[in-house]
Amino acid sequence: MADAVSVLAQDRPSLAIVSGQGGAAGQRERVAELVMMAREQGREVQIIAADRRSQMNLKQDERLSGELITGRRQLQEGMTFTPGSTVIVDQGEKLSLKETLTLLDGAARHNVQVLITDSGQRTGTGSALMAMKDAGVNIYSWQGGEQRPATIISEPDRNVRYARLAGEESVAQVSGVREQAILTQAIRSELKTQGVLGHPEVTMTALSPVWLDSRSRYLRDMYRPGMVMEQWNPETRSHDRYVIDRVTERACWLIICRMASGLPVIIPTAVWW
Repeated sequence: MADAVSVLAQDRPSLAIVSGQGGAAGQRERVAELVMMAREQGREVQIIAADRRSQMNLKQDERLSGELITGRRQLQEGMTFTPGSTVIVDQGEKLSLKETLTLLDGAARHNVQVLITDSGQRTGTGSALMAMKDAGVNIYSWQGGEQRPATIISEPDRNVRYARLAGEESVAQVSGVREQAILTQAIRSELKTQGVLGHPEVTMTALSPVWLDSRSRYLRDMYRPGMVMEQWNPETRSHDRYVIDRVTERACWLIICRMASGLPVIIPTAVWW
């Protein structure tokens, strides 16, 4: 059981609100745990669904197949309370003020425990459930199932923080070229220490066209044989010019030729990486 249900079983309040968000599966799980708790305490259980959709959702759970699940219409037509039982209201925030008063009055006269679940779908100040919260009704926060422990480690130094991340199976997300370089270097250094990566490093020259935007750069159709590519060489302080000889169909390569010598040179480009 969830922590909230365990505490609820110890307190045994006559009226309580069990709050917790979640989808249809979470709502079924919450109601099923409350039913199990009430059964263990020897109480008969009656479930009230806020609407037909909620009623159909609860009936899909095998754990609730033998339980009496009715709609909120029973509160308007005259609901029969079993003395000493437990009434569980699913999505109680949808009940009107009149329906809530009818439920609480009948429960008080027949010594019935009322457990109202709040899925948080309606948070208006004028709802009956909000009025009950303001009146001081006990609220139990349902988180659903067993909670996994988590440890938060705060490391102010960025380099040390990245080094700690590189030494464990972690997922890190950073922004900025400088931060990415620091994180990459820390990860590579740790992998080398563990023997996953070899120590020798190989540098590969790649060309990336600057006249195309980042999206068009990845399209093979943007390149045609005969197109001229120019690269500034800072060592010779001159431009190296290449012409595209052909665009390969099956591999992400461009066959280009140096215009000065005319010799073909295969250079991997960054267009499809």
